[in-house]
Amino acid sequence: KDARAERLQATEHAQEAEMALATLKIQLEDAERLLQDRESALVARESEVSNLHTMFSQEQSDHAEALHLQEQRRVEMENTHASANAEQQNLEAELRGTLHEREAAFADLRQQH
Repeated sequence: KDARAERLQATEHAQEAEMALATLKIQLEDAERLLQDRESALVARESEVSNLHTMFSQEQSDHAEALHLQEQRRVEMENTHASANAEQQNLEAELRGTLHEREAAFADLRQQH
């Protein structure tokens, strides 16, 4: 009877051990799934960060280009303004010269009469 009781007890221990092992396997599978989910989330976040970095770099580049174009326009406007001023001064000088010539011609006509 003792041998039979020992076998029964050994069988119970074996069944308990198998159940514990099955429970551990389930917990391990759950942990592996959780790890995979976290790894997937990390990959997605890394991709998102990479995309944001790319967008930020593009915005910086666009901003630098816009500043460059703005500076070019400012220089063009300054040059156009300077050119227009020079042209206006030349026209004024020409008009003064023409006016002096006409005044001189008018004075000559007066003296002749």
